[in-house]
Amino acid sequence: MPDSTLTRAVRPSLMLATRTAVLTARKQAPVLRLLLPALTLAQRLSPGAVAATVEQLLFRAPRSRLTPASRAFLARGERFEFTLDGRRIVGWTWGTGPTTYLVHGWGSQAGRLHALGEAIVATGRRLVMFDAPGHGASSRGPTAMPDFARALLAVVDREGAPDAVVAHSMGGAATALAASWGLEARRFVLLAPAANPAEWARSIGEVLALNLEVMRRLRARSERRLRLGWRDLDVRVHARRMSAPLLVIHDHEDDTVPFSHGADIAHHWPGATLLETSGLGHRDLLNDPAVITRVLEFLGAGTRPAASGTTIQLEQELFNRETRRRAS
Repeated sequence: MPDSTLTRAVRPSLMLATRTAVLTARKQAPVLRLLLPALTLAQRLSPGAVAATVEQLLFRAPRSRLTPASRAFLARGERFEFTLDGRRIVGWTWGTGPTTYLVHGWGSQAGRLHALGEAIVATGRRLVMFDAPGHGASSRGPTAMPDFARALLAVVDREGAPDAVVAHSMGGAATALAASWGLEARRFVLLAPAANPAEWARSIGEVLALNLEVMRRLRARSERRLRLGWRDLDVRVHARRMSAPLLVIHDHEDDTVPFSHGADIAHHWPGATLLETSGLGHRDLLNDPAVITRVLEFLGAGTRPAASGTTIQLEQELFNRETRRRAS
């Protein structure tokens, strides 16, 4: 009987984001232009080898670069490092006050969130950030959402309990998973969070036209390495058991993690507030002054946030600019 984890339909918005990601990867790495079609052709003869190759592609994060501003921000922090499961984890701390953890997403690193990090420190908070396994200054190698979550718990064990956790993209999914494992905070903020990484694997399988046997082997291989089943990665399931206040901010024009992911998490997390934006996409969300202000307000650094269990549309000069222009 087919496993529904593999055969369940993938949402069209995620399929579109996946196709865009695959096209971008092929442009950035010319070898993929030959490799990906070869995998499709080879899967009937050697499904195990194809599954192993796809696993290597899926669970290795792309490298990212730091700007001079990002490097300067990290240089002002106090660096720490330790070993987790035989891999080096590197992190930094800044300031004093209530401890806030800021977690980056897939293919990113701590320094790239410097605008939000600097704002948090400026409000009188102690900030803790780290490069997740397979990212930035931490050891390279295969990585995934559970690795992010285990690293977050290990950093918390070292640096102390959080007052709040703010996380972006895959980091948001990992934070929710860590919360399901016992991570406690007074408040959580998830920026453009992914709802179910296993759905990404299915969508990539569809885009690459991988057959069910390859996908079955891919799932089995990855579950052994992750020490967790694909079914356990659905943030929406974990969200139902949460009680801490949550703010989700997601942009309608996010072409990396569809808006529906953040909306779903907010729907299932009791009392969560969903803040909708438009025109910022996936990454500009992190640097937008209005978004940063709302995050700080929710953390308690400014005015009171909106009541929980609500949906808000954030308006500013940059939002819906074309709509306003047409209306004028």
